[in-house]
Amino acid sequence: MGAAYSNASGLPEQPGLAVVPFTRSLAVTPTYLNQIPPGYQAAAELASADRVVAALMPKLSSQLNTRVEEKQIELKLQIEALEAKVSELSSSIGRARLFLDYARNTSHVGGALHSFSGTLEEKARTGSSLSSKDLTPLVESVYNALRRNHGATSAYKERIRQYIASGEAGDETLHFLAVAFTQAGKPVLNELLEYRGKLKQLQNSNSRSLDTALRETEEALTQAVVAIKSGMASPAAVEMDGLRMDVYQTLQQMIGVSGVRPERQFLCGIEHLVEAQSGGAVAPFHFKAAAGINCIPDQLKPAYLPVERFGQIITLFDEVLDKTVVVYARRNEKIQALGKAMISKTGKGLLSDLLRRGLLEENSATLALYPDGRVLVPNAEDLSRKIIELVRQGIPEARRIGAEYFGVPEEEFRLEELAKLQSQIMQVLPLQVYVCADIRSRFGEPMQEVKKHKRHYMQPKWIMLLAKYESNEKQLQRDFNVTIERLFRFTDSTAGEALSLFGQEFSFVRQVLAKKAAE
Repeated sequence: MGAAYSNASGLPEQPGLAVVPFTRSLAVTPTYLNQIPPGYQAAAELASADRVVAALMPKLSSQLNTRVEEKQIELKLQIEALEAKVSELSSSIGRARLFLDYARNTSHVGGALHSFSGTLEEKARTGSSLSSKDLTPLVESVYNALRRNHGATSAYKERIRQYIASGEAGDETLHFLAVAFTQAGKPVLNELLEYRGKLKQLQNSNSRSLDTALRETEEALTQAVVAIKSGMASPAAVEMDGLRMDVYQTLQQMIGVSGVRPERQFLCGIEHLVEAQSGGAVAPFHFKAAAGINCIPDQLKPAYLPVERFGQIITLFDEVLDKTVVVYARRNEKIQALGKAMISKTGKGLLSDLLRRGLLEENSATLALYPDGRVLVPNAEDLSRKIIELVRQGIPEARRIGAEYFGVPEEEFRLEELAKLQSQIMQVLPLQVYVCADIRSRFGEPMQEVKKHKRHYMQPKWIMLLAKYESNEKQLQRDFNVTIERLFRFTDSTAGEALSLFGQEFSFVRQVLAKKAAE
């Protein structure tokens, strides 16, 4: 690779979309995510469904665990309360008393039932069990009442006897008896049914592990997130074990950018993207060179600026800065004196690249294009740095001289603004472009010619540089579908596109380029 650079953000070295800064209208261009500087913006989108669900689950897991425990406690309390109410049904004596009361309330009480009442109390006093024979008058009386009032069949005789004796009864029998007894003002059998239902709930709650609940919740969330990402109709909420999550609203909150619709790509500050990505719900948008503009989100297509055209704008601005700073250096006595001292000391004169570095802010991009190893003259590094500093301090004077030379009113010759703009937008273009441009300058001739005459460059230094150039060239072609040499040659339409993007206040570049063309 070329110059290594990272915004220390943890974003991958992956092609994405960055917002070109300082434009009059929105422009986005592909670049490597890990080189986008702080303060800049990039395109982002909802992460994969798996990652989004993984980000949502920790909070839900805790809530679900708490909810399961709370439900079990609540069930146990309800069971305890019902258990107290139906405690009389725990013995055959208690059940017999219930049925005796029902018979008294619904039937004529004859001698047999009076006799049974005495037997019942005697058995209760002595702790003896009721025999099947003891139960016969009670069963007959209750059955006759149920037959008259509720249409009970003869099968209920044995069912009544069995329940009183053992407490065993099928659900159908118990429901039938509960309805009849409740209508007669005896709701305890209904409460027994409720008690049994709560016991089953508790058993199911114990057998249904938290892992099962979590898995079902995760599956429901995944379906909701997939639907949202695809733009399909999605359930407003996912509900599980009494918990409710509005997935769409929760994702909006996790994205943290006002007005964003989770199903669409969006723009955000690089710092926010890093933070949101670490949360798991957001991922950088991935530019796919093979798809070209077809991979660009529809809402961003009008703002799409291919790497090639963006690079040509930067090349055009570089040409304007170069011509201006050369004119200034020729008229600056201190720079001329340092240049002569450099020639005297090393036999090498001033490079325009050294002068251009003085115009620009030092950042990863400008240092990749104008590195110390090329622009600082060997054995005269101190003189080189003094020249850079003189250019930096003399920008206002360079503006005046440039305006005069190129025939532009001084107030319209916005050299400082252009130099600052160039320094900032250069950081968005893939840095490998500058690595290639630097190597190109070292060879001193077009790279097509260098490749044709490789035999002239068999020294290890040139072999390594050419290999580095070709490696970066292939990387740019693969990741951005860029033919590198085209970036270094702007076209007739480039100036118009640059002014449309960055404003007509930079229209002086036309005069600078026109004068250069006329000379």
